Amino acid sequence: MFITHGRRCAYRSRLTLRNYIFDDFYLRRKRLKLELSRNYISISFTLDMWTSPNQKPIFTIISRWYTTDFEEREEVLEFVKVRGSHVGEDLAKVVKKLCIELSIRNKLFAIIGDNTSNNSTLC
Repeated sequence: MFITHGRRCAYRSRLTLRNYIFDDFYLRRKRLKLELSRNYISISFTLDMWTSPNQKPIFTIISRWYTTDFEEREEVLEFVKVRGSHVGEDLAKVVKKLCIELSIRNKLFAIIGDNTSNNSTLC
């Protein structure tokens, strides 16, 4: 990726870069949990599922909510490789785990997805 764009990577190894990305993710997730614990009324999800060029099934959850000061917020909550099939039950496990982790289950207002049959099962 860096070579293609004529750039050098600031990190000397892929493991260092990977660790930086994971550390950044966990820090951002911690901040998001704190914000969601006190600063919103309801939250909605937009879901998408696709297969990457290297044949990996990817599932994303993008959330949108308004703060108590009516500031609109949007955040990618999940971007995961799905293990197993793309059936609604497997996707529902990802959504449920996220709702429990972020303590947002009782404030989930809507789930928006495309017109695939697994979305009905997921909901």
